[in-house]
Amino acid sequence: MVLRLRSASDVHRQRAFEELCQSYWRPLYTFARRGGCSTHDAEDLTQGFLAQLLDRGDLGFLTPEKGQLRHFLKVSFQNFMDDQAPAYGEVARRIGQTENTVAAAVSRMRREFRELLRCEIADTLGDGEDIDEELQYLLRVVE
Repeated sequence: MVLRLRSASDVHRQRAFEELCQSYWRPLYTFARRGGCSTHDAEDLTQGFLAQLLDRGDLGFLTPEKGQLRHFLKVSFQNFMDDQAPAYGEVARRIGQTENTVAAAVSRMRREFRELLRCEIADTLGDGEDIDEELQYLLRVVE
């Protein structure tokens, strides 16, 4: 697919992009949902991301030697989603705080969530079972 995305033929590139959309729409959507987006927002983000890829033609530089397409898409989609959420500065202005205060609060909430999630997982496991292994399993199932 990567090689066809680099094709000189518009028809081959278009077909490869359609195949990419069919293959990766659901995983990207699921990634957005798992990241906390609503159904509607995840759909909009996925569509917007794929439309941006088509418009920008970012896929022409990809080669099989540079790594897996799914890794490129995941990182690019995460960056795309990050650019769609308001920046810490905007949130800070809305709530009357400094940007550093918002960033610290988000960092603290992520750390607390991680700890709470680990505790919940630990409560479901028997003695000697690995929390990290179970967490990795759960993340794979959600994808």
